[in-house]
Amino acid sequence: MKKFLLLPLVFACLAGFLPAKALAHAVETNYALLADEFQTSAEEFEIEAVYSTGEPLQQAAVKIYAPNSPTVPWMIGMTDMDGKFAFKPDVSIEGDWEVQIERDGHGDIITVPVTAAGIQMDNVSEAPTPFSTPLMLLGAIGLSGGIGTAVFVSRKSS
Repeated sequence: MKKFLLLPLVFACLAGFLPAKALAHAVETNYALLADEFQTSAEEFEIEAVYSTGEPLQQAAVKIYAPNSPTVPWMIGMTDMDGKFAFKPDVSIEGDWEVQIERDGHGDIITVPVTAAGIQMDNVSEAPTPFSTPLMLLGAIGLSGGIGTAVFVSRKSS
């Protein structure tokens, strides 16, 4: 009979793995290449960050990291009121450029490969973001605590 009392506890712990309301505002990042119509300068890479609801990620911090300096931002900026930001990477610095967008704990990370020929749009990728990691960690802690409690209670009643 006591084992059935543990069922609600197990379900409560498993609920920690369900998307929380805070994740309803996940960030989606669209990107495009803006070519200079006169071909006088390097291509410009534009991002458009929006919440999953379609609302723009306005005034979000943007940090650009060049491949030769992955810990010090090459450029720091902010998205506009439409959630847009553009930059021209230095094509003499070849490799994967990292674009981090963040506002109020919501954000995204985009990897932009650059060669001497320019931005390689076919290989642009989104990295797993660290912004959901704390919630997943809390869910894992809750689940392991619930399982540990269930085992303890079941052994104690035996």
